[in-house]
Amino acid sequence: MSEKTCPHCGRAVRDGDKFCIFCGKPLLTDFSKTIKESTEKKGTILFPTQEPPTEEEESKDEVTPFESGDLAPPEEKSQKKKDTIPFDPEEDDELLEALEMEDEMREQFEMKMELAVLNGKKDKLKEKLNKLLGDVKSERYELDIDFAKEVNMRLEAVKEVQRDLQSQFDEVLDRLGTFKLDAFLITIEEKRAQLTELKRKFKLGKIKQSIFEQLKREYATDYRKAQEELVQIEKQVRNWISKLKSEINQEEIKIKLLEGRLNTKELDKETFDQKKEEILRQIEEFKQKITVLSNYTGK
Repeated sequence: MSEKTCPHCGRAVRDGDKFCIFCGKPLLTDFSKTIKESTEKKGTILFPTQEPPTEEEESKDEVTPFESGDLAPPEEKSQKKKDTIPFDPEEDDELLEALEMEDEMREQFEMKMELAVLNGKKDKLKEKLNKLLGDVKSERYELDIDFAKEVNMRLEAVKEVQRDLQSQFDEVLDRLGTFKLDAFLITIEEKRAQLTELKRKFKLGKIKQSIFEQLKREYATDYRKAQEELVQIEKQVRNWISKLKSEINQEEIKIKLLEGRLNTKELDKETFDQKKEEILRQIEEFKQKITVLSNYTGK
Protein backbone atom coordinates (compact mmCIF):
# COMPACT_ATOMS: atom_id res chain seq x y z
CA MET A 1 0.00 0.00 0.00
CA SER A 2 1.51 3.29 -1.12
CA GLU A 3 1.97 6.16 1.33
CA LYS A 4 -0.58 8.97 1.02
CA THR A 5 0.95 12.41 0.46
CA CYS A 6 -0.34 15.98 0.30
CA PRO A 7 -0.86 17.02 -3.35
CA HIS A 8 0.22 20.58 -2.44
CA CYS A 9 3.40 20.21 -0.36
CA GLY A 10 4.23 16.51 -0.99
CA ARG A 11 4.56 15.54 2.67
CA ALA A 12 3.11 12.34 4.13
CA VAL A 13 -0.36 12.55 5.67
CA ARG A 14 -2.75 10.11 7.35
CA ASP A 15 -5.67 8.49 5.56
CA GLY A 16 -8.36 10.13 7.65
CA ASP A 17 -6.98 13.67 7.45
CA LYS A 18 -9.06 16.20 5.51
CA PHE A 19 -6.41 18.96 5.72
CA CYS A 20 -2.61 18.78 5.51
CA ILE A 21 -1.07 19.30 8.98
CA PHE A 22 1.93 20.96 7.34
CA CYS A 23 0.52 23.42 4.76
CA GLY A 24 -3.11 23.49 5.94
CA LYS A 25 -4.59 23.00 2.46
CA PRO A 26 -7.53 20.58 1.83
CA LEU A 27 -6.77 17.02 0.83
CA LEU A 28 -8.65 15.59 -2.18
CA THR A 29 -9.15 12.23 -0.50
CA ASP A 30 -12.46 11.44 -2.14
CA PHE A 31 -11.69 12.59 -5.71
CA SER A 32 -11.07 9.11 -7.23
CA LYS A 33 -14.05 7.73 -5.35
CA THR A 34 -16.28 10.48 -6.74
CA ILE A 35 -15.24 9.67 -10.31
CA LYS A 36 -15.98 6.01 -9.81
CA GLU A 37 -19.42 6.63 -8.27
CA SER A 38 -20.40 9.08 -10.95
CA THR A 39 -19.37 6.69 -13.70
CA GLU A 40 -21.29 3.80 -12.17
CA LYS A 41 -24.47 5.88 -11.70
CA LYS A 42 -24.60 7.50 -15.14
CA GLY A 43 -22.91 4.82 -17.17
CA THR A 44 -20.86 7.48 -18.98
CA ILE A 45 -17.26 8.58 -19.09
CA LEU A 46 -16.74 12.00 -17.50
CA PHE A 47 -13.97 13.01 -19.92
CA PRO A 48 -14.74 11.32 -23.27
CA THR A 49 -12.76 11.75 -26.44
CA GLN A 50 -14.27 14.34 -28.80
CA GLU A 51 -16.77 12.86 -31.28
CA PRO A 52 -19.28 14.56 -33.62
CA PRO A 53 -22.53 15.24 -31.75
CA THR A 54 -25.71 13.51 -32.84
CA GLU A 55 -28.60 15.48 -34.37
CA GLU A 56 -30.45 15.19 -31.08
CA GLU A 57 -27.47 16.57 -29.17
CA GLU A 58 -27.05 19.40 -31.65
CA SER A 59 -30.66 20.49 -31.23
CA LYS A 60 -30.33 20.16 -27.47
CA ASP A 61 -27.13 22.21 -27.31
CA GLU A 62 -28.26 24.77 -29.86
CA VAL A 63 -28.05 28.32 -28.51
CA THR A 64 -31.37 30.10 -28.72
CA PRO A 65 -31.48 33.77 -29.81
CA PHE A 66 -32.22 34.89 -26.25
CA GLU A 67 -30.55 32.94 -23.44
CA SER A 68 -31.72 33.33 -19.87
CA GLY A 69 -30.33 36.55 -18.48
CA ASP A 70 -29.48 37.97 -21.87
CA LEU A 71 -31.17 41.09 -23.21
CA ALA A 72 -30.23 40.63 -26.84
CA PRO A 73 -28.56 38.19 -29.27
CA PRO A 74 -24.72 38.27 -29.51
CA GLU A 75 -24.85 40.13 -32.82
CA GLU A 76 -27.19 42.75 -31.39
CA LYS A 77 -25.07 43.06 -28.24
CA SER A 78 -22.02 43.63 -30.41
CA GLN A 79 -23.91 46.25 -32.39
CA LYS A 80 -25.11 47.97 -29.20
CA LYS A 81 -21.54 48.04 -27.91
CA LYS A 82 -20.43 49.55 -31.21
CA ASP A 83 -23.21 52.12 -31.03
CA THR A 84 -21.94 53.36 -27.68
CA ILE A 85 -18.91 54.86 -29.43
CA PRO A 86 -19.62 58.64 -29.63
CA PHE A 87 -18.62 58.89 -33.28
CA ASP A 88 -16.21 57.62 -35.86
CA PRO A 89 -13.98 60.59 -36.82
CA GLU A 90 -13.83 59.59 -40.48
CA GLU A 91 -17.57 58.89 -40.76
CA ASP A 92 -18.33 62.09 -38.87
CA ASP A 93 -16.22 64.12 -41.30
CA GLU A 94 -17.97 62.50 -44.26
CA LEU A 95 -21.37 63.33 -42.75
CA LEU A 96 -20.40 66.96 -42.19
CA GLU A 97 -19.02 67.24 -45.72
CA ALA A 98 -22.24 65.78 -47.14
CA LEU A 99 -24.25 68.45 -45.33
CA GLU A 100 -22.19 71.24 -46.89
CA MET A 101 -23.16 72.52 -50.34
CA GLU A 102 -20.81 72.78 -53.25
CA ASP A 103 -19.62 76.35 -53.80
CA GLU A 104 -21.60 77.03 -56.98
CA MET A 105 -24.90 75.93 -55.44
CA ARG A 106 -24.22 77.84 -52.23
CA GLU A 107 -23.44 81.03 -54.17
CA GLN A 108 -26.71 80.70 -56.07
CA PHE A 109 -28.65 80.29 -52.83
CA GLU A 110 -26.82 83.32 -51.43
CA MET A 111 -27.96 85.30 -54.45
CA LYS A 112 -31.54 84.06 -53.97
CA MET A 113 -31.41 85.24 -50.37
CA GLU A 114 -29.88 88.55 -51.42
CA LEU A 115 -32.77 89.05 -53.82
CA ALA A 116 -35.20 88.34 -50.98
CA VAL A 117 -33.50 90.93 -48.76
CA LEU A 118 -33.61 93.49 -51.58
CA ASN A 119 -37.28 92.72 -52.16
CA GLY A 120 -37.95 93.30 -48.47
CA LYS A 121 -36.26 96.70 -48.65
CA LYS A 122 -38.18 97.57 -51.81
CA ASP A 123 -41.47 96.72 -50.11
CA LYS A 124 -40.67 99.00 -47.17
CA LEU A 125 -39.71 101.82 -49.52
CA LYS A 126 -42.95 101.32 -51.40
CA GLU A 127 -44.87 101.86 -48.16
CA LYS A 128 -42.96 105.11 -47.52
CA LEU A 129 -43.54 106.21 -51.10
CA ASN A 130 -47.29 105.61 -50.85
CA LYS A 131 -47.42 107.64 -47.64
CA LEU A 132 -45.57 110.53 -49.26
CA LEU A 133 -47.83 110.39 -52.30
CA GLY A 134 -50.73 110.63 -49.89
CA ASP A 135 -49.17 113.78 -48.42
CA VAL A 136 -48.87 115.23 -51.93
CA LYS A 137 -52.62 114.87 -52.36
CA SER A 138 -53.38 116.45 -48.99
CA GLU A 139 -54.80 119.96 -48.51
CA ARG A 140 -51.82 120.94 -46.36
CA TYR A 141 -49.48 120.26 -49.30
CA GLU A 142 -51.44 122.83 -51.30
CA LEU A 143 -51.48 125.46 -48.56
CA ASP A 144 -48.16 124.98 -46.71
CA ILE A 145 -45.15 125.78 -48.92
CA ASP A 146 -42.55 124.59 -46.38
CA PHE A 147 -44.40 121.33 -45.86
CA ALA A 148 -44.62 120.84 -49.63
CA LYS A 149 -40.84 121.39 -50.00
CA GLU A 150 -40.10 118.87 -47.24
CA VAL A 151 -42.41 116.27 -48.81
CA ASN A 152 -40.83 116.80 -52.25
CA MET A 153 -37.31 116.35 -50.84
CA ARG A 154 -38.27 113.17 -49.01
CA LEU A 155 -40.11 111.92 -52.08
CA GLU A 156 -37.06 112.41 -54.29
CA ALA A 157 -34.80 110.72 -51.72
CA VAL A 158 -37.08 107.67 -51.54
CA LYS A 159 -37.26 107.44 -55.33
CA GLU A 160 -33.46 107.62 -55.54
CA VAL A 161 -33.05 104.78 -53.06
CA GLN A 162 -35.73 102.84 -54.91
CA ARG A 163 -33.84 103.20 -58.21
CA ASP A 164 -30.62 102.10 -56.51
CA LEU A 165 -32.28 99.01 -55.03
CA GLN A 166 -33.79 98.07 -58.39
CA SER A 167 -30.36 98.40 -59.99
CA GLN A 168 -28.87 96.09 -57.34
CA PHE A 169 -31.74 93.64 -57.81
CA ASP A 170 -31.24 93.48 -61.60
CA GLU A 171 -27.49 93.01 -61.18
CA VAL A 172 -27.91 90.07 -58.77
CA LEU A 173 -30.60 88.53 -60.97
CA ASP A 174 -28.24 88.72 -63.94
CA ARG A 175 -25.43 87.03 -61.98
CA LEU A 176 -27.78 84.29 -60.81
CA GLY A 177 -28.60 83.12 -64.32
CA THR A 178 -30.30 79.70 -64.38
CA PHE A 179 -30.78 78.42 -60.86
CA LYS A 180 -29.15 74.98 -60.73
CA LEU A 181 -31.89 73.60 -58.50
CA ASP A 182 -34.50 74.65 -61.05
CA ALA A 183 -32.51 72.73 -63.67
CA PHE A 184 -32.88 69.52 -61.63
CA LEU A 185 -36.63 70.11 -61.32
CA ILE A 186 -36.88 70.68 -65.07
CA THR A 187 -34.92 67.48 -65.73
CA ILE A 188 -37.26 65.48 -63.49
CA GLU A 189 -40.35 66.78 -65.29
CA GLU A 190 -38.79 66.23 -68.72
CA LYS A 191 -37.74 62.65 -67.96
CA ARG A 192 -41.11 61.83 -66.40
CA ALA A 193 -42.85 63.08 -69.56
CA GLN A 194 -40.40 61.19 -71.80
CA LEU A 195 -40.89 57.93 -69.89
CA THR A 196 -44.67 58.30 -70.13
CA GLU A 197 -44.53 58.99 -73.87
CA LEU A 198 -42.04 56.16 -74.43
CA LYS A 199 -44.35 53.68 -72.72
CA ARG A 200 -47.33 54.91 -74.73
CA LYS A 201 -45.51 54.62 -78.08
CA PHE A 202 -44.21 51.16 -77.18
CA LYS A 203 -47.73 49.93 -76.41
CA LEU A 204 -48.84 51.27 -79.80
CA GLY A 205 -46.06 49.25 -81.45
CA LYS A 206 -44.24 52.31 -82.79
CA ILE A 207 -41.00 51.53 -80.91
CA LYS A 208 -39.08 48.24 -80.94
CA GLN A 209 -38.43 46.34 -77.71
CA SER A 210 -34.65 46.88 -77.81
CA ILE A 211 -35.01 50.63 -78.37
CA PHE A 212 -37.67 50.82 -75.67
CA GLU A 213 -35.42 49.11 -73.11
CA GLN A 214 -32.40 51.27 -73.95
CA LEU A 215 -34.29 54.57 -73.80
CA LYS A 216 -36.12 53.50 -70.65
CA ARG A 217 -32.79 52.85 -68.87
CA GLU A 218 -31.39 56.16 -70.10
CA TYR A 219 -34.39 58.27 -69.06
CA ALA A 220 -34.82 56.45 -65.75
CA THR A 221 -31.13 56.93 -64.89
CA ASP A 222 -31.31 60.67 -65.57
CA TYR A 223 -34.56 60.90 -63.60
CA ARG A 224 -33.15 59.10 -60.53
CA LYS A 225 -29.92 61.08 -60.63
CA ALA A 226 -31.80 64.39 -60.60
CA GLN A 227 -34.02 63.15 -57.77
CA GLU A 228 -31.00 62.09 -55.70
CA GLU A 229 -29.46 65.52 -56.21
CA LEU A 230 -32.66 67.17 -54.98
CA VAL A 231 -32.79 64.96 -51.87
CA GLN A 232 -29.17 65.79 -51.04
CA ILE A 233 -29.72 69.51 -51.57
CA GLU A 234 -32.76 69.42 -49.31
CA LYS A 235 -30.64 67.94 -46.49
CA GLN A 236 -28.04 70.66 -47.03
CA VAL A 237 -30.71 73.36 -46.98
CA ARG A 238 -32.13 72.04 -43.69
CA ASN A 239 -28.63 72.12 -42.21
CA TRP A 240 -28.22 75.72 -43.38
CA ILE A 241 -31.56 76.69 -41.82
CA SER A 242 -30.45 75.19 -38.49
CA LYS A 243 -27.30 77.31 -38.58
CA LEU A 244 -29.30 80.47 -39.33
CA LYS A 245 -31.65 79.75 -36.42
CA SER A 246 -28.60 79.37 -34.20
CA GLU A 247 -27.37 82.76 -35.45
CA ILE A 248 -30.74 84.31 -34.55
CA ASN A 249 -30.47 82.88 -31.03
CA GLN A 250 -27.02 84.43 -30.68
CA GLU A 251 -28.31 87.83 -31.83
CA GLU A 252 -31.20 87.64 -29.34
CA ILE A 253 -28.68 86.95 -26.57
CA LYS A 254 -26.84 90.11 -27.66
CA ILE A 255 -30.04 92.11 -27.15
CA LYS A 256 -30.44 90.73 -23.63
CA LEU A 257 -26.83 91.68 -22.88
CA LEU A 258 -27.52 95.19 -24.18
CA GLU A 259 -30.53 95.41 -21.87
CA GLY A 260 -28.30 94.40 -18.98
CA ARG A 261 -25.74 97.07 -19.90
CA LEU A 262 -28.55 99.64 -20.11
CA ASN A 263 -29.81 98.68 -16.66
CA THR A 264 -26.32 99.02 -15.17
CA LYS A 265 -25.98 102.39 -16.96
CA GLU A 266 -22.99 101.17 -18.97
CA LEU A 267 -24.96 102.31 -22.04
CA ASP A 268 -27.22 105.31 -22.41
CA LYS A 269 -30.68 104.94 -23.97
CA GLU A 270 -29.66 106.41 -27.31
CA THR A 271 -26.71 104.04 -27.76
CA PHE A 272 -28.85 101.11 -26.63
CA ASP A 273 -31.58 101.90 -29.17
CA GLN A 274 -29.04 102.28 -31.96
CA LYS A 275 -27.28 98.97 -31.24
CA LYS A 276 -30.57 97.15 -30.73
CA GLU A 277 -31.87 98.42 -34.07
CA GLU A 278 -28.74 97.09 -35.82
CA ILE A 279 -29.22 93.66 -34.24
CA LEU A 280 -32.92 93.58 -35.12
CA ARG A 281 -32.06 94.36 -38.75
CA GLN A 282 -29.60 91.47 -38.74
CA ILE A 283 -32.22 89.13 -37.26
CA GLU A 284 -34.73 90.22 -39.90
CA GLU A 285 -32.24 89.40 -42.66
CA PHE A 286 -31.62 85.96 -41.16
CA LYS A 287 -35.38 85.36 -41.06
CA GLN A 288 -35.75 86.42 -44.68
CA LYS A 289 -33.01 83.95 -45.64
CA ILE A 290 -34.78 81.18 -43.73
CA THR A 291 -38.00 82.03 -45.58
CA VAL A 292 -36.20 81.64 -48.91
CA LEU A 293 -34.51 78.37 -47.92
CA SER A 294 -37.75 76.93 -46.54
CA ASN A 295 -39.17 77.02 -50.06
CA TYR A 296 -36.70 74.25 -50.93
CA THR A 297 -37.26 71.84 -48.04
CA GLY A 298 -40.30 70.08 -49.46
CA LYS A 299 -42.63 71.75 -46.93
